[in-house]
Amino acid sequence: MHPRCENGPVFKWRPARAIGVPEIDAQHMALFEEADRIERAVKAREPQDRLRALLASLADHAVEHFIAEEKLMRDVGFPRRAEHVQEHAYMMRRFQSLVPSWKSERDSAAQMKALLGFLDLWLNTHIAHSDGQIGDFIRK
Repeated sequence: MHPRCENGPVFKWRPARAIGVPEIDAQHMALFEEADRIERAVKAREPQDRLRALLASLADHAVEHFIAEEKLMRDVGFPRRAEHVQEHAYMMRRFQSLVPSWKSERDSAAQMKALLGFLDLWLNTHIAHSDGQIGDFIRK
């Protein structure tokens, strides 16, 4: 379903992504695991109720994570905090806009492909780059 699947797991936590804050690193790892469950459920054509539950769980955990990460940025005086908070707000808006309505099988498949692409961008790019900058700042 996802174009990068041929190259191995798309949603696999790698220790190199750790920012060095155990609470945040554990949340990142859990988000990768949830995205992987969603991708596997899509591939297995699991029932729509199961997909809805997985998506709702991911959304809840993302909100919890963003709150914790934004508190961390505030506590350490991270200089790009405002920009980073805006990235979080954009990601949640985008995620909500991509959650499928399952009006038809064709729409659902297209929406799930777009959602998986977005999750790939968020988890594999935002965490590595933007969240990595938080870790770099803390280590200085």
